[in-house]
Amino acid sequence: MLFWIIVAVVVLLYGLIAYMGARSWQIGHVILMFGVFLMGGLYLFLAAMTLKTEHQWRSVHDRLAKELETAETELAQINKGDLSRPDADLNSIPGVRNALTRALANRGRIWRGAVPAGVADGQFTLNMQGWGDEACARAGLAVEQVPPATEAPPAEGGAATTPQPVAAQPHEIKAGTLLFAFAEVNPEANVVAILYGDSELPARDEKKVCKLPGAYLGRFLVSEANEQTIRLAPVYRPDASQEKLLQLPLTWTLYESMPKDSHEIFAGWTAEQLQAVFTGPEGVDPTEWQTMLQEYARDGSNAQPGDPDDRKWIKVRFTQDATVDVDTAAEEISFDRPFDPSGRAALPDLRQGGPTEFKKGNEATFSFATAQALVRDGKAERLEESPVFHRPLRDFDLMLHQRHVQLESQQQLLQVATGDQDSIRIATEKAQGQIQARTVELDKLGKDLAQYKKELTVIGSVWTQLNARRQAQRSELSRLFQSNIGLRGQLATRG
Repeated sequence: MLFWIIVAVVVLLYGLIAYMGARSWQIGHVILMFGVFLMGGLYLFLAAMTLKTEHQWRSVHDRLAKELETAETELAQINKGDLSRPDADLNSIPGVRNALTRALANRGRIWRGAVPAGVADGQFTLNMQGWGDEACARAGLAVEQVPPATEAPPAEGGAATTPQPVAAQPHEIKAGTLLFAFAEVNPEANVVAILYGDSELPARDEKKVCKLPGAYLGRFLVSEANEQTIRLAPVYRPDASQEKLLQLPLTWTLYESMPKDSHEIFAGWTAEQLQAVFTGPEGVDPTEWQTMLQEYARDGSNAQPGDPDDRKWIKVRFTQDATVDVDTAAEEISFDRPFDPSGRAALPDLRQGGPTEFKKGNEATFSFATAQALVRDGKAERLEESPVFHRPLRDFDLMLHQRHVQLESQQQLLQVATGDQDSIRIATEKAQGQIQARTVELDKLGKDLAQYKKELTVIGSVWTQLNARRQAQRSELSRLFQSNIGLRGQLATRG
């Protein structure tokens, strides 16, 4: 509005000056002055528009220059990362590559689709010519994304060529390698919905070539290996469930390292989802199994009042530079428990060798007791009002090893008990035989005793008769002796 007022004032001033000058000027001068006025106004208009356009484009240039500088900085950050923290920067290609390399190294090598080819002398032969999950990968691609089959080079004379099969990848498994074997299965529909979510892979996998490790077969030692096959000897005696699985025509997945447990794997899963995917192994108390599933489901949620302190963790921010001990004392070594309740490393291979240094402003998560001590000492401040429940991470390899050791111990005890039972049975049979023999002997002795008693009765009767006759004979002899004495006296008188 102001602009147009100024224009009106200028036009009025020009008209007034032209009117005053027209009294002494010629007509040509007046027309020339009017043309100069119009051209000057047009010039001013064009100059103003040019200045406005230049100002707009300069603003766009400055904005784009800043955006370009920011984009170049972000691109450099993505391409090079934070050189001071290459392992911690997951927003850069080197950081992600390092994290991926570390994850793959921790995971170890995996061989999918190994086909059992027979059992001899307790060892399993696997055909490794078709190992891998290429078929599943091709099934997961859209039709337009599936790469064309590899064709052979044209033959001489323009003869027709046929697609060449893709060469099998070398498995690079060496004799003496320890492997962890899992049986591959096609999961149920409800499990597929949980594992794959909104992925289109299950719908595209019409031939059901995408299989997942579904059951643990055991730890095996590679006794022989060549380009086509490998032979595996079980390290532990398979249990009853593993024996059944080993007799089925299922493909195997081989792991160089036992899969590791982590808090991120099952984050967000409910107890119902965990129950659908995982079934309790044989010999495990159902109550204990349900308690473990509840721990997995609650992992990362707010702690409850009844939770032990070593399950409650809290995030803090350091208000000053500080050090925290992350290793246990040397006398606290425990090979069946990698970490103590406060999260400190117990195994020698996991120990850092010294305290961890934290700078002011660093954030970290500690056990509830450690966090309280840091806050109480004024070294840190809490970032969370309520502690978070953290389930204990499980060493599956150690757990399965202990389970096998227990099974072996139980088998040995069972064998000893069976041997003792056999010995007791044999001793019982011998005792029964002796009892029978002694019973027969006792019957014979009873009969002999009865006969003896009869004979004793007869002997007693005869003894009574003989004793009576002896008494009678003694009486008779005494009478005859007295008679002889009397006769002797009579003869002496007569003589």
